[in-house]
Amino acid sequence: MRICGVELKGSEAILALVDVVDKEIFPVVCQTRKIKFGDSGAPQSARLFYDAMCGFICDQNIEQIGIKQRAPKGHFAGGPVTFKMEVLFQLNPHAATQLFSGPTIAAATRRHDFKIPDQLNQYQAEAYLTACCLAMTLNAA
Repeated sequence: MRICGVELKGSEAILALVDVVDKEIFPVVCQTRKIKFGDSGAPQSARLFYDAMCGFICDQNIEQIGIKQRAPKGHFAGGPVTFKMEVLFQLNPHAATQLFSGPTIAAATRRHDFKIPDQLNQYQAEAYLTACCLAMTLNAA
């Protein structure tokens, strides 16, 4: 099964892919590491982001998507564009989407000792850990 982990930051969706085979997690190196939203005030930006995201999901045969949740308020609150991107991921017809809080991801990382692979860029770390957290959630079910 192919899983995509997503961290929404600013106006970008940062992506990391993993394959799960016999309950083992294998990182997948992919050329597409980010999808940019564009001008949040332009109506076509949401459509362009949605089309790019759906194309990526189909091209990579992604079955499940895990998104690291942003705080709705407070010091670390996500911006309005990140909430638009989250909704667009949830509306995609190709892959199921689940949200994971930061503390949930941190607990799964401690419990399963996830290591960031060298082939990933450092900015993909949270997306990768989110994908691993989803993989462990699906394996437990």
